[in-house]
Amino acid sequence: MKKESITLRIILIAAVIIILLVPLFMIQSLITERQYYRDEAVREVSKSWAEAQTVGGPILTLIDKSENLDKEGNKFNTYIRHHYLPDSLIYNVEVVPEKRRRGIYDILLYTAKINISGSINIDTIREKFSNQKFDQSFLSINVSDLKGIQNEPQLKINESTLSLFPGLKNIDIYQNGLFADVQLNENTNKFDFNLELNLNGIDDLSFLPVGKSTMVKVKSSWNNPSFSGTFFAFFKDSQ
Repeated sequence: MKKESITLRIILIAAVIIILLVPLFMIQSLITERQYYRDEAVREVSKSWAEAQTVGGPILTLIDKSENLDKEGNKFNTYIRHHYLPDSLIYNVEVVPEKRRRGIYDILLYTAKINISGSINIDTIREKFSNQKFDQSFLSINVSDLKGIQNEPQLKINESTLSLFPGLKNIDIYQNGLFADVQLNENTNKFDFNLELNLNGIDDLSFLPVGKSTMVKVKSSWNNPSFSGTFFAFFKDSQ
């Protein structure tokens, strides 16, 4: 009799657990469904606006071409790419958020005015490659979604202004963005660069810390910002 009582209790407890789990599964299913439709709404809006943006400062690339001979004496060229990161890199950013509603979902869009400045030491490069000519030299800038660019960006190098072209000449470091051809002048000790970029995006705005020293300054009217990444960040209330 006692054994039957214990068995009955176990069965009743299992039944109660199953009954309690049913609404939990229903709620989880509803959450998953809502998240899916929210992601669909974000993708729909981003088609006409822009996706989440990741911005990276200029990287200098030098391509060294050399002629070689194979075993049969035929000539062929080899290309070696040398990448140089900025010594200092500063992102000054003003973000203007905008909420749009798609169905029952609020979607956060933004327009960002980004000033990218800093310098690349040319003396260090010249010491390493003295009296050497390069087949190509260019600067690459990362912008993850080019359709979000709202101005015609021009890159200022020292006293010169260079036009930026969409696309990248190589994807060793960056995957998408802009490039500008540059010339290494014998009288130039460093590249002081400055770039104004007006950029649309959605949800997230990220910056790549590619400089030896990188600083990101962000100003926005958004009242509850959050930060992610492995670098220290803080929010200062301007009120």
